[in-house]
Amino acid sequence: MCSVLPPLTVIAHAGNVPHIQHEINRWQVLCNKGEHSFVTTLRRIGIPGTSTASWGEHLCAFFYTKAHLLDLLVPYIKTGLEDNEYCLWITGESVMKEEALHALEGIMPDAATYLASNQLAIISYREWYFSSGVFNPQKSFDNWAARAQCAKANGFSGTRTTGNPFWLQSEEDWTRFLDYEHIVNRAIETQRVISLCTYPVDICNSKNMLSTLASHHAMLLSHGDEWKCLDLRGRGAMTQADHRN
Repeated sequence: MCSVLPPLTVIAHAGNVPHIQHEINRWQVLCNKGEHSFVTTLRRIGIPGTSTASWGEHLCAFFYTKAHLLDLLVPYIKTGLEDNEYCLWITGESVMKEEALHALEGIMPDAATYLASNQLAIISYREWYFSSGVFNPQKSFDNWAARAQCAKANGFSGTRTTGNPFWLQSEEDWTRFLDYEHIVNRAIETQRVISLCTYPVDICNSKNMLSTLASHHAMLLSHGDEWKCLDLRGRGAMTQADHRN
């Protein structure tokens, strides 16, 4: 089972709370289209050292190198494609679009066919986060909702995403992005979505790292050739592949 950390206190600016709740409600309406039932289903996660994750999981991981990042993401995306999920990989400076596809083809030679069939999308961070020249949380949020709705309409089991906000620098950048992460964290809890956010260790100070943990359901920690999961909500939503002492 996941190890459990003490509950984290999330401090929100009072003025942001109504806005965040409004966006959560709006996304749930967009994705559900009037459907209010949601069945928790365990999905294969594919990451070495982990076994399953339930729909609605919002995970984070901190990485050191390009190889470290690819070791995490390639099996994660491969497993989603094999299990009929729509997969969205938002690439960053550490791994660009062409490198992401090449790495995926290393263990999944037919990866390009998933691109051609629109089951896989590999999009650069500039296209996703900065299509208007600056980071637009609203537009990014709307894109997520639209993709989740499209995946459902096209018969996919659900949506699996990953992104790498390596570009965060100023405190304003972090504040805006983590507000966005809080919205996502709440909104996807009842959706057929699994999301993994990866953060370069070298851009994170202790304050930003703690704030990141507070806006996710669970954290993946590198442990040799495997990853371990720490549940940040006090419940075991993910399980280890085995139960070693």
